[in-house]
This record gives sequence, structure tokens and C-alpha cells, in this order.
Amino acid sequence: MLHVRVVSPAALTGRLADQLTATRGVQNLVVQPGAATRPDGDAVQFDMHDEAANPVFRTCEASDSIGPARSAWSVLMPRSLIMR
Repeated sequence: MLHVRVVSPAALTGRLADQLTATRGVQNLVVQPGAATRPDGDAVQFDMHDEAANPVFRTCEASDSIGPARSAWSVLMPRSLIMR
């Protein structure tokens, strides 16, 4: 399980959230409009199964949501503890 944090420009957040919601392996999606600073934007967090990582990032890059040449920032962290 991986935990992902993204700072998304407000204009792209809705499309990003829709795509993540529709992607198998993504769960615990949280969107906080206007909550991020440096850079400014919307804070988006979610968990995903390891095998969903490539499809999720391909989808995001294709939509200009996140990626190396995009205006959003992302952090990927392994989840070492999951409580149910």
C-alpha cells in the first residue's frame, strides 16, 4: 500500500479527483480545496495498492494533473502500518 500526497492547481483538482475515484486500487481519497501552500493549491491525498501505481500515474500524467513537467507536486510514501 502506498500513500500519495499531491498539491494540485485548483483548475485541475476536479478532473484529478474524478479520475482517481474511477481507478481500481485507489482508496481513502481526501481532497482539501485551498489547503496547500508553497506551492499554493488543493491538497489531495489517497492510498493505493502497489499494483495500481503505474496506471494511476499514467492516468495523471496524461491528464496534465501531476508529473515532472506539470504544475502540481506529489509525494509518494510506503505505508508501513495499516490499522483496520
